[in-house]
Amino acid sequence: MKLLSAYSITLLTAMAAAKLQITLPNTHTEWEGGSMESIKWKATEESRNTLLSIELLEGSDPNNLNTVTTIAEKIPASSMQSYFNVPNNLKSSKNYSIKLVDDNGEEYYGQTFRLKGSKDTTSKKEASVRTTKPNVSDSSKEMVSQDQASSVSTNEQNANKSSSANTSAVDSKAMHKNASTANAAVCVSSSIAAIFGAAIAVAAGAMF
Repeated sequence: MKLLSAYSITLLTAMAAAKLQITLPNTHTEWEGGSMESIKWKATEESRNTLLSIELLEGSDPNNLNTVTTIAEKIPASSMQSYFNVPNNLKSSKNYSIKLVDDNGEEYYGQTFRLKGSKDTTSKKEASVRTTKPNVSDSSKEMVSQDQASSVSTNEQNANKSSSANTSAVDSKAMHKNASTANAAVCVSSSIAAIFGAAIAVAAGAMF
């Protein structure tokens, strides 16, 4: 218990003595690839005139951290804030951290935080799964239009057939009428010839 208390006092003393303290990101932070994230720190009066470089680290071993990228350089410590456009190609990990280095070479480390892979990659995967739905409304309209056109064409064909049939019937009636008229004319001519022949015979008999 005494050892724990001594350790806590030492830690608090070290934090109080630190010229710079990173406050964001922290253990509750989660970054995402493709997003703009904030980096914040506190600076003592004596350290505000220094310039800082900001580095992104990754690794589970605090004694063997890998530098992923240098986020910024020559940032005034007095600004106490910077921004980082997280690349899309960073791997997902819960062991990322931030390191500040002042122009005197002193290093300050932040807490570990989580970083998720790119949201753009997820969007591309979702887009590749999606399928385009057919436009049922347009298809239905097209089918109705085709049916209407077919119906009009059929009606026109039926009308043409009916007209042809009527014409044929009229022509047939006209032919029958003409034939009847011709027969009647022949009969009249025959009757006239018979009457004329009888008259000649009577006249000849009277002469003798």
